[in-house]
Amino acid sequence: MVLARRVPTPRYTYGLRSSSILAALFNAVFLLVAVGGIAWEAVGRCRHPTPVQGGTVIGVALVGIVVNTVTALLFLSGRKSDLNIRGAFLHMAADAGVSLGVVLARPPCQPADRRRHPVGDVGAAEGLGQPRPRRRTARH
Repeated sequence: MVLARRVPTPRYTYGLRSSSILAALFNAVFLLVAVGGIAWEAVGRCRHPTPVQGGTVIGVALVGIVVNTVTALLFLSGRKSDLNIRGAFLHMAADAGVSLGVVLARPPCQPADRRRHPVGDVGAAEGLGQPRPRRRTARH
C-alpha cells in the first residue's frame, strides 16, 4: 500500500499504483503452485488412503479461525478503497468461516463410536459452500 500511494514522477508517470496489481499477480502464481502441491498430495492419498486424525484437524481449524479472523480485521479498513484489499478481506473472512464450519461439522461426522455419519458429511459439505456475491445493480 505504501507504493500505491506514491505520487507520479518523471520516471513513473502514473505513480506506483500498478504495484498492487503486480502483488495480486504474484499472489496468483503462488496460489497456483500451492494448488499443484495440494493436488499432488490428494492424488497420493487417493492411491494410498490413511486415517484422518480428528484432533489434529480440529486444532488446525481452530488456529485457522483465529489467524484468518485477525487477518480479515487487518484488511477491514482498506476494503472500500482498493479492489485487491477487498478481495483479500473477503478471502480471509471466507477462510475463517470455512474453518468454523470444519469445527462445527466434526461432531456429527465423527460420533463417539467413530463411524461416518452420511447426513453429517452432506450437511457439512453444504454448509461449507461459498455464498455467491451479490450483484450490483445499475442505478438510474
